[in-house]
Amino acid sequence: EVIKERLSKVSGVASADIIGGKEREILIAVNRDRLKAYGMSILDVVGGIAAANLNIPGGHIKEGNKEYTLRLDGEFSELEHIRKVQLTSAQRDPVKITEVAQVIDSFEEQRDLARYGGQPAVGMSIVKKGDANTVQVSDNVKKEIAELERILPNDVKIQIARDRSTFIEQSINDVNSNLLIGILLTALVLYLFLHSWKGTVIAAVSMPTSIIATFTLVLFAGFTLNFMSLMGLAISVGILVANSIVVLENIIRRVQLGEDPSAAADLGTGEIALAVVAATATNIVVFTPIAFMGGIVGQFFQQFGLTVAFATLFSLIVSFTLTPMLASKLLKSNDEQQQSRKSIFKRFGEWWDNMYQDLAVSYKKSLEWTLGHRTIVVMAIVLIFLGSLFLTRYIGSEFFTPSDQGQIVISVEMPAGTRLEETDRALRRIENILTQFPEVESIYSVLGKIEAGGAATSAEGVEVGQITVGLVDKDKREQSTLKVLEEMLPKLAAIPAAEIAAKPTNPFGGGAEADLQIEVTGEEMDVLNRLANQVMTYLRETRGTNSIKSSWKVGKPEIKIKPDPERIASHGLQVQQVASTVRSSIEGTVASEYRVGDNEYDIRVRFADADKQSVDQVRDIIVRSGSGYIVPITAVADIEQGEGPTRISRKDKKRLITVTANIAQRTLGEVQGDIQAEINTMDIPQGYDIVFGGQSEQQAESFARIFQALILAIILTYMALAAILESYIHPITIMLTLPLGLVGVIISLLITDSSLSIFSMMALVMLVGIVVNNGILLLDYADILRKRGKPLEEAILEACSTRLRPIIMMNMAVALGMLPLALGIGEGAETRAPMAIVSIGGIISSTIFTLFLIPVIY
Repeated sequence: EVIKERLSKVSGVASADIIGGKEREILIAVNRDRLKAYGMSILDVVGGIAAANLNIPGGHIKEGNKEYTLRLDGEFSELEHIRKVQLTSAQRDPVKITEVAQVIDSFEEQRDLARYGGQPAVGMSIVKKGDANTVQVSDNVKKEIAELERILPNDVKIQIARDRSTFIEQSINDVNSNLLIGILLTALVLYLFLHSWKGTVIAAVSMPTSIIATFTLVLFAGFTLNFMSLMGLAISVGILVANSIVVLENIIRRVQLGEDPSAAADLGTGEIALAVVAATATNIVVFTPIAFMGGIVGQFFQQFGLTVAFATLFSLIVSFTLTPMLASKLLKSNDEQQQSRKSIFKRFGEWWDNMYQDLAVSYKKSLEWTLGHRTIVVMAIVLIFLGSLFLTRYIGSEFFTPSDQGQIVISVEMPAGTRLEETDRALRRIENILTQFPEVESIYSVLGKIEAGGAATSAEGVEVGQITVGLVDKDKREQSTLKVLEEMLPKLAAIPAAEIAAKPTNPFGGGAEADLQIEVTGEEMDVLNRLANQVMTYLRETRGTNSIKSSWKVGKPEIKIKPDPERIASHGLQVQQVASTVRSSIEGTVASEYRVGDNEYDIRVRFADADKQSVDQVRDIIVRSGSGYIVPITAVADIEQGEGPTRISRKDKKRLITVTANIAQRTLGEVQGDIQAEINTMDIPQGYDIVFGGQSEQQAESFARIFQALILAIILTYMALAAILESYIHPITIMLTLPLGLVGVIISLLITDSSLSIFSMMALVMLVGIVVNNGILLLDYADILRKRGKPLEEAILEACSTRLRPIIMMNMAVALGMLPLALGIGEGAETRAPMAIVSIGGIISSTIFTLFLIPVIY
């Protein structure tokens, strides 16, 4: 309680809930037979205790010039005072309480418990406020724990069993590392092509400048530098430098043609300005709608979309101001460059230039052949595109790719009516199994409660429990969390009578409790049960499913006491008296409080344990009549044994049974497809429905919203290009390359064995703004050359040859900037890698096809 009070006051903490441990309680354990012998009811004991333990004011007395306050101080100050309490028998004789009961300094009946590392513990769940930062709240709590450890006894230890902020913090640190590595790789691309540290610095400085400037708008918008906003910067490192690459390359090209650096900076920037503005506009109009999508995915990607849009806008400003200014000051004339180049760099530069020239010559020859065989080229590209679409059947889909957090949550549910001791025995057997795995570092068990968001829906009762398994760090084990779980499941299934569900923790918290949820709705419970059991059979027969459960549970065994109004009235009783007697006899009634210093403890009156062990003893409960005599409860009520009520869920005013399962080795989309095929063969009565819920529903909704954002991005991109290029035809020509990015997307997903998730779907939207940049550069310069009087074919050939280098530089920079994310290194990498993988694949294929298709269409 001391720890709870301190932690509840920590900034950002909404609540601190205790589970486990024992509360001190003064128990008045009544002997039923002795009570009966004196003709007394247990309510007489409750009333006697309450009447004897009083501390009440009695008013004021004035004597002379003084005023005295009267107080009746009859509070129990020690247990002996309770043992001296006098009751009254049916014959109006005084009866000492110890003649009918024992007064025991005890603990309240245990209905939950906690254990850490096999040792008894008191668990505490810290819940943050909705708008609080998880990492900051966790840090604040840890600081308070450090302060508490100074004042706690030496034998009391505080261990953190589960901390979601650790994964978040590590993920953010890894994204930061990816961001820095991406910047270095992008700078390397610049140096490979420019052979100049000055030129590399001129372009590379645009990245930190744009990122730092973005921080201003991010903070102004009320965002924080969290996982999603930092990931937006990491994924767009190459995009940020792309504008500066195009501007700088054009300036350097003019310098190499003999222009003065200052004039080249001025004229080169102006020559390329329209293309750069158009490329930037397409990125902004793509990322902005991402930030304003509705639903879960909209909330998730809002900061991501706006962060990238802010950064892209600043990169445009930098490319038109800082880049040409630095170029005019730092670049040297062509003659000076040749004279000042060091021998080692000269040899490297000559080798690289020769290699690039070979590539450029080969490309020009291939392009000339392409322009002479337009039909063949177009048909070949169309066939490649259609062939790639055929491969999509081998790509799975899921809401998001799970991350290896090194934590597994196991939910345990015993049959209704199972005693606490039996549930605890099952939990201990599971703990013993878990200790056999060398990857397991910590085991935290809770009995009496299952928290939602783990492997099952929330539940309370002595028949349920939950175990949080912490694995050693990712770099210290050979197997992934999913692989370890797969090895655990067969052994866990051997626990008799236990219904077990286990899955890794959700990287983003909350969400659907199980991987797969199937909702069966209708009216008649027997029909719903039949349909639900049929679905469960299909799930058991489907490869890759485990932890299959139904939300329908048999009610707990129940003893029903049904009062008879006529019999109750004949004894001068009321139902309330009977109910109070029953409750006080079995569960007990808190008759008063026992105060020790500043602490108060309940004084509970109930039958002794030996008198409440069987149904027959319930029938022997005695009730005092209105006339003072006692009667057995069977004289005023009927007692039956049966099952208690089962909670019936509803959806859209229909009864609902939810069937859940977890998935391993396959994707959600694959399993859902198999199950849907089986459901389609079922004979489902009219008025009954079987639909997918949970993650399947979230995935379908999110994919639909992302698809809407994709369509909107395409429309906005066309509008932006049409306005900037002042043409209705050129935007169509440029955007015909969009589908060709799918070829690389599909191949990259297949090669890396990745699935289609909300992250990879979001990358498809991003590609709309990225892949059109190649076409913009080609067509813009081709138009400039035609305005200078060059013939159509000569203009397109020269435009493609001239723009080949900036296109390669730009796309290599963007792709390599994303490479650290694609490699999937660090915490949470499994979730974020698909976005980079899809982007790189799309960039590579669209670049290759653009260099040949755009000239043909143009």
